Amino acid sequence: LVGAQDSFIEMPYLIEGFVQGFSGALIALFFTKFATWIFADVISKSDVLTLIVPEISGLSWLSGFIVILVGISVGTLGSFVSVRRYLKV
Repeated sequence: LVGAQDSFIEMPYLIEGFVQGFSGALIALFFTKFATWIFADVISKSDVLTLIVPEISGLSWLSGFIVILVGISVGTLGSFVSVRRYLKV
């Protein structure tokens, strides 16, 4: 893209970083929820483990929101840094 503005070149990469960060955070949240559900079921059926770990609580809504924000931020920032590095040619 000879003569194109930098923002025109970097915008698709920033969007891709945003999407990858968001989807990675969602996958992490689903795996965390699934693991919490599985382990809570296993621990509740065992008398010995119930004494060691009385209760397993999952992520709160705020924690999930923070995980998504961090994922989006890391994905977008990573794309921004890499695109900026190669646009300085």
